Amino acid sequence: MAKTPSKRSKAKSKVPEIVEYRSGDPLRIRWLLPCDMAAVVRMDRLAFDHNSWVEEDFTVFLKGRTRIGLVATAHDHVVGYMIYEWFKNRVDLIRLCVLPEVRRQTIASQMIVLLKEKLLASKKCQQLAASVPDHLLAMQLFLKEQGFLALHVIKEDGDDFYRMIYSF
Repeated sequence: MAKTPSKRSKAKSKVPEIVEYRSGDPLRIRWLLPCDMAAVVRMDRLAFDHNSWVEEDFTVFLKGRTRIGLVATAHDHVVGYMIYEWFKNRVDLIRLCVLPEVRRQTIASQMIVLLKEKLLASKKCQQLAASVPDHLLAMQLFLKEQGFLALHVIKEDGDDFYRMIYSF
């Protein structure tokens, strides 16, 4: 017997060219759903260019039990996303991205605050960590503003990554 597709699987994620968002507009942060994938991949391509992930990268990565994807939506449009992974005593922030046209309007800050609140509530995790490539200065400065400290440099495949930690 063939299954009838649910309403959720029929839903198409809206991938707008330009989203109007102002600080103070209602922002909803929820689980990343398959219908959000087109918007997330587009946003990733805009932000990370030659280091961007394709849909398969997201799907394979998120199959892990401890890996979580969240999206921020405003006016029913995906305006940001965050991918992170839980470990026994820390959480690694893998990717954090906001649409270029709505950056610097507290969207990423609200996502980081939500993640910090989850960590505080768990009482097991004591660190939030991120490895940021040296060419992403804006991300380094953003994380510094959020209370992260750059503790050391990781050299990997000819690239330098700053290991940034937020400790509770």
